[in-house]
Amino acid sequence: MTRTSVSPPITKCNSSHDFQIRKRHPLCLNTNMIENIKDRNDLKRPLVFAHRGFSGEFPENTMVAFQKAIQVKADLIELDVTLSEDREIVVIHDDDLDRTTKLVGNVRKFEAKILNELDAGSWFSRKFRKEKIPLLKDVFRLIQKSKTDLNIEIKSTALDPYMNENSIELSVLNLISRFQLLPRIVISSFSWECLERIRNLNQDIKLGVLVGDGNGDVPEAIVFGKKIKAWSIHPSMEDASEENLRSISENNFLSVVYTVNEEEEMKRFLSRGADGLFTNFPKLMRELAEKKFRYSSKRTI
Repeated sequence: MTRTSVSPPITKCNSSHDFQIRKRHPLCLNTNMIENIKDRNDLKRPLVFAHRGFSGEFPENTMVAFQKAIQVKADLIELDVTLSEDREIVVIHDDDLDRTTKLVGNVRKFEAKILNELDAGSWFSRKFRKEKIPLLKDVFRLIQKSKTDLNIEIKSTALDPYMNENSIELSVLNLISRFQLLPRIVISSFSWECLERIRNLNQDIKLGVLVGDGNGDVPEAIVFGKKIKAWSIHPSMEDASEENLRSISENNFLSVVYTVNEEEEMKRFLSRGADGLFTNFPKLMRELAEKKFRYSSKRTI
């Protein structure tokens, strides 16, 4: 990413990290395309990860939530994927259907055609009753036309005990290749085994190590991240102490904290040095990043 040599007046934030706070400026544009970000020094401002799309105001993991996240210029959309009975990649968070649809049962017990016809919006509001469970390939078509990138979380429950030609890891990588989206995708998972499998299949895909769900702490995630050449580490708010965020940065990973929805919490974690946040409210986060947080040409850890 090319840096500009022209900057407006700035004042430093009272933080041990090299954040700089300033008024809104035209330079704060959507320049955080991850294709250009090799490490945190390439960031213009914190990354906005729209958690399940713009899920604070629209039904999670639906096309409308993704479209609205694009409209408010989220840097990335985070979504969850699993497999249908006929091995199609579908976008849904839960293993079961009953929370977000009117059908009861495990997602993997139904064919994609049935899942793609279910009402996945009424649980949020009747006005979204036409929203369906998306197929990942349909989301890819949307992303291709936008400047918003994608964080695909592979659900641990979608994994097969052994790798085979129908495994979700290989299916996701093949679909990414088909749509030529490799530079614009981050794959994350709470299953570190899944991430290791993906790295063995592809040396170029960006990987994000999720911390939590009993899989290890931040120091362990850093060790594992080095092993698989991860791009980022994703701690929960509880794990995102200033010490942990500093350690992530010192080891040359991007730190992205989940899931931060209140403005004061956003400010707190950004001031600690987080490189990005997962949020259900990407519009709020984007506005905060543009108005308040801007990195100097050379960031210190």
